[in-house]
Amino acid sequence: VDSVYAEPKKVVEVERTARELARILQIDSKEIQEKLRRGRSFEWIKRQISPKEAEAIKALRFPGIHFLKENKRFYPYGSLAAHVVGFVGLDLKGLEGIEFQYNALLNGKPLVWMMERDAIGRGIFLSDPPIEKESQSRNIILTLDTHLQRIAEVELEEAVQKWEAKGGMAIIMEPKTGKILAMASSRGSTPEMAKKQVCMMVLMRPPIPVRRATSRASMT
Repeated sequence: VDSVYAEPKKVVEVERTARELARILQIDSKEIQEKLRRGRSFEWIKRQISPKEAEAIKALRFPGIHFLKENKRFYPYGSLAAHVVGFVGLDLKGLEGIEFQYNALLNGKPLVWMMERDAIGRGIFLSDPPIEKESQSRNIILTLDTHLQRIAEVELEEAVQKWEAKGGMAIIMEPKTGKILAMASSRGSTPEMAKKQVCMMVLMRPPIPVRRATSRASMT
């Protein structure tokens, strides 16, 4: 996605630029003006904006206003297992849940790619981007079953409401292997908003022997 930034020294009409950016991005015009008057070489205006906002700003062709492409985490199952998956910040650094615990594996090792600029400020890369095996990100596959996870979350929420409980947790585990098939909290949220809720913290330990358990018992 696009993120918009400014080179304040190259902005010509500060008030008009701030006013138009504020109108498109729905943020305070005075805040933008303050950034544009600081005289720095780089100022974020707004990160991870929508395609519609980006097109509107590009059409204005304001001097000193530029864009950078940034990655944005996408959660195909929405709020499902949000307390387990966790969430990331704008820089894609994990802040809770699996995202936090395995941040180094998911994001890989940071790399430095040097470049120079020509007379009008355009970037010139002098070499190909460095690619190292250790720097590449990894995939993490959870044992959660999406079908069971959804059932656990729905049943738990209904039970909490029925008994007027303050909250609750539910876990479905495969006794023979210790695989966690579902793990739910009574407070649902999208992964991005999980920081506003009570997150479930999980410690990875060897499976606990269970003599007998039913799916009904394991969800209560």
